[in-house]
Amino acid sequence: MGRHEFVQDADDLSKVIDKMDFGLRPDWLAYVRHTFGPWDVDHFAAAHNTTAARFNSLFDSTSSEAVDAVAQDWRKTGALACRTSCLTSTSAIDKIERDNAEVVIIVPEWPHKAWWRRVYSGAWRAHLVKAEMIPARTLTPYNDHCFFSADFTTALLVMRTSKL
Repeated sequence: MGRHEFVQDADDLSKVIDKMDFGLRPDWLAYVRHTFGPWDVDHFAAAHNTTAARFNSLFDSTSSEAVDAVAQDWRKTGALACRTSCLTSTSAIDKIERDNAEVVIIVPEWPHKAWWRRVYSGAWRAHLVKAEMIPARTLTPYNDHCFFSADFTTALLVMRTSKL
């Protein structure tokens, strides 16, 4: 690969807008950590929004432990998974089941979605240590391009899973 391709790659990455750059408000993060924690890896984070010393990021960075959280081994870590785009796909739900992972997951109350019915069904009852709905407006965007504006108006389900 020549230098031109590296410059092009850097230019392409500089134009990526992260519409999933959000997190829990600090007061709610403290509540979730106290009620559902601890966790030692934040699977869907970046250096500016991680909730743990170890994190997996969308793009490679010097402080990220790994890229592509779903490709990592979740069996040996207590983890936080709080990125709607990743958790609202079946790949992350499959990952939790396949790795028999102990995680804290936070998902929006979207009962019309297939992944919601799967997670909220009795099939996950054996995995759950604790589950609780937290109110809307607990998420805060970290950039002006986030998929929601200043207020996320949907309640969130917080769950802690255990190994079977």
